[in-house]
Amino acid sequence: KQWYQRRVAITAGETKTIMKCIVFVLGVLVAIVSSRLSVTKEDLRDARRLRTLFRQFRAESGVGNHGNLAEENLRFRIFKQSAEFVISQNQVRPWKSGLNKFSVMTSAEKRKKYRLRLCVDTTA
Repeated sequence: KQWYQRRVAITAGETKTIMKCIVFVLGVLVAIVSSRLSVTKEDLRDARRLRTLFRQFRAESGVGNHGNLAEENLRFRIFKQSAEFVISQNQVRPWKSGLNKFSVMTSAEKRKKYRLRLCVDTTA
């Protein structure tokens, strides 16, 4: 048989994993398109401007409102890392990335909530 005529058996567990991945990717795409905040290099250079952007992000998304000063500082550092990542991606990719609900979550929180491995470590 030719390579295109061979059938590959996929187990029920593998099918379930594939479907979870597809649903996650679609969810991420919807989140990115629906609630995306743009960030520029100038925002990163100016600490006051970045803090204002962080407050705007929290107000618009409802994400990252923790009240505790130490927790807020942690979320801000993660937000800054995410902003740096977005800017670096926008320089090399044909599409434009932005900040979304994942921008203030640690890698551990993302793994726990979505049970997937991530390529960017945001441990802050």
